[in-house]
Amino acid sequence: MILQEFDQKLQNHDWYYNYSDDGRVWRAGEQVENEIRSISKLSPQHLALFKAWNQYYFSGPSFEKPQFTEAQRDAVRVALGVL
Repeated sequence: MILQEFDQKLQNHDWYYNYSDDGRVWRAGEQVENEIRSISKLSPQHLALFKAWNQYYFSGPSFEKPQFTEAQRDAVRVALGVL
């Protein structure tokens, strides 16, 4: 999968599916998450893109981690040529 397609998949993913009370939502999210993690192993660039999106969604005070901003995420995307 090319990086642009992977970026689109990451952008469309329901990153908070784990918090759903609906089992269908959880199972669908888990399936996509497993696929995304598999794709992230294709290259260092795929992994960097996955990490940027993951850090963006799972950082900040709620996660007791420094906030990884949209600008930081997009800087990685620009560096990888997907934005």
